[in-house]
Amino acid sequence: METRASHFVVGIFVLLSAIGLAGFGAWLAKTKTDQAYDLYDVSFRGSVNGLQEGSSVLYRGVPVGRVSHIAIDRDNITRVLATIEVQAGTPIKEDTSAQLAIQGITGIASIELLGGSNDSADVEPGEDGRPPKLEAAPSAIEKFVQSTPELLANTSAMVDRISVLLSDENIQAFTTILEDLAKTSATLAENRGEFTALLEEVASASTNASDAAAAAKALMPDIQAALAAITQRSGAIGDTAETTLAEFGETSKAVKNLAWRMDRIFGELERPLDDFGQTGMYDFSEMVREMRQLVASLSRITTEFERDPAGFLIGGNQRGFVPE
Repeated sequence: METRASHFVVGIFVLLSAIGLAGFGAWLAKTKTDQAYDLYDVSFRGSVNGLQEGSSVLYRGVPVGRVSHIAIDRDNITRVLATIEVQAGTPIKEDTSAQLAIQGITGIASIELLGGSNDSADVEPGEDGRPPKLEAAPSAIEKFVQSTPELLANTSAMVDRISVLLSDENIQAFTTILEDLAKTSATLAENRGEFTALLEEVASASTNASDAAAAAKALMPDIQAALAAITQRSGAIGDTAETTLAEFGETSKAVKNLAWRMDRIFGELERPLDDFGQTGMYDFSEMVREMRQLVASLSRITTEFERDPAGFLIGGNQRGFVPE
């Protein structure tokens, strides 16, 4: 009797649980049915591998809907159209774009809505009452796949350069460099004392240079004063030189004019001198002879005058007055 009673209780509990689950399912279905959605078509250029009906739709990381249908675009078979249901009132703008995103490491794909600004207008419905269309931007995986050929080419070029760099000749040259460095290190180790002395001399020279620099700094006022005096004298010398050059220029002009005049005079005297050389030379010689005679007579008269001026003036031996 007790066994039958326990079975009855279990049956009642199972029946009530089933009715409760059915009621909860009906309520949940009614809630989803009553909730309003806006439909949008997302156009993909590449593959949508991993995307399926029921996949999540996120807007800036916030779940706003799901994928309701996926099919090849009949107008352009190179594209894939994914119809999404987005909660009514979600601000989908004309500058809003979509992107295929992979969630975690499971490979499950979702659609991520990106962009959209407050100043942009709401997206317009499509033709013939079709849902508005959103263009999908290339996903990170698509960008990586598109850049793979260039990446492979760059990798191949890098491998070729590394091969050239690690050629036998370069390795031998690098080995030679290492051997030379080892020899240089050994030489420096052997001549450490001389190197230390050289460093001390360099330090001493630096000290002397510092002292010389200090002395030169101390002499700078005198040097500046001397330079100022030289500058002043240079200015005076420059003025004097300028004046001298001006006077020299005037003198040069005067000499040039004198030479021009002498040349003209000589040109005018050229013919008379020729006539004089031909006809007047004899008369000139006679004149010279007579002038010599005249000079001799004058010399004699002068001598007599100096010797006896009175006799020269009165003449003869005149006697003075003799009183009686």
